[in-house]
Amino acid sequence: MKVRLLCLLTLFTACQAVPRINLFRPSDRPLMPEPGVPDWCNTFSIGYEGAFHIRAFRSNESEILEIDSKNCGDYGKKTCVLGIFQENQNALASLKRFGADTKVGQLANQFNIDGEAGDIGRYCACGDLSVPLNLLLSYRMYFNHGLRLEFHLPVIHAELKDVCWNRVDDKSLPEQQLEADLLGSIEEASDMHLGGWKRTGVGDFVVQGVWMRNFMQNRPFLNDVAVQARLGLMFPTGKEQDNDKILAFPFGNDGAWALQFAGGIDLTFCNYFRTGIDAEFIYTFGSTRCRRIKTAAHQTDLFFLNKELVYREFGLGQQFNLYLESFDFFNCASFKINYQFLKRNDDRIDIANDSIDPRVANDALSLFDWTAHSLIFMARYEPWKHYDTSPVYPSVLAWIKYGFNGKRALLANTVGIQFNLAF
Repeated sequence: MKVRLLCLLTLFTACQAVPRINLFRPSDRPLMPEPGVPDWCNTFSIGYEGAFHIRAFRSNESEILEIDSKNCGDYGKKTCVLGIFQENQNALASLKRFGADTKVGQLANQFNIDGEAGDIGRYCACGDLSVPLNLLLSYRMYFNHGLRLEFHLPVIHAELKDVCWNRVDDKSLPEQQLEADLLGSIEEASDMHLGGWKRTGVGDFVVQGVWMRNFMQNRPFLNDVAVQARLGLMFPTGKEQDNDKILAFPFGNDGAWALQFAGGIDLTFCNYFRTGIDAEFIYTFGSTRCRRIKTAAHQTDLFFLNKELVYREFGLGQQFNLYLESFDFFNCASFKINYQFLKRNDDRIDIANDSIDPRVANDALSLFDWTAHSLIFMARYEPWKHYDTSPVYPSVLAWIKYGFNGKRALLANTVGIQFNLAF
């Protein structure tokens, strides 16, 4: 059944609705403090993560045109953040499928958008994305039988700066004068802002129930097996995607509710070494709202000007962690190496407007799956771990994260520190 709603007052969401970046969430398994004392009642954690270098990884099959890589990144898979989907952006193709009585349609009439325009209207977008603040807040309540209840909330500040649009071909062409102000005309006609931005807000609030149990092992090398299961509900409190700014990603699931299912196993060897694996799956409920979508072939993902009422079905989110840890090796200190893999399956949209081909709309690269691979080097210090009579048990966790590969994702290199206080 078609949805017949007016969307003039609706907040718009761009296609890249779920953040394609490897930032920590406070509920992530690598940040979970160790319950070293049996009678813990509550734990409060506050963490800071800052990204000092972010770049994009395109898919191997993404469109790559011959351009000046000196300004826009490498020819291959790794590139600047605005090249996450395509190396070049086609401004003229974005003008297609508009009526002659609209501002965008009137702008399109000045160009031969249906003919072979060569490099007219093609730009290489460059810019620097930074996330100087990812504040991670958590509160955990411990109960009997290995049960606990957790509450998590992130606060994020991100900014895009030094944005520039470089023409692919600087040759003198008949339409060069019109093209000179093409980007400004697109901004005026479509209410888009093609420059930088600054955004600050909270992420999605998470309530999570956890069950964890240890099984002692009387074996020469294997000392303990710990299993855990987690079930969480993600509230749509996060700052949503700003549809009128380029790459202004949401700080959560973009206004959608989600369920979190997770579990893992940890093995302790020789009382000083531990390894484990953890898997997490996020099911995001679909939503109906006005969104910017692809409506014609050759349109590129930073130049979706059409806004239509659509239902979006989100792909399954996945996170896997595999780690090796040496703990209590020096004065209550531990060191861990963690490999993290993130993936989001393809999204799908259904359009209320029958005049738009759904196959074209669902062919947008920003709806396709994405992956991110990271290595995390972590150090933990628990000075009061072995003092059973202490009323409080502080600990500190520090890390360096290196994002080294991915597909249609933003990979950040970050540093962080987290303080935990159990009482």
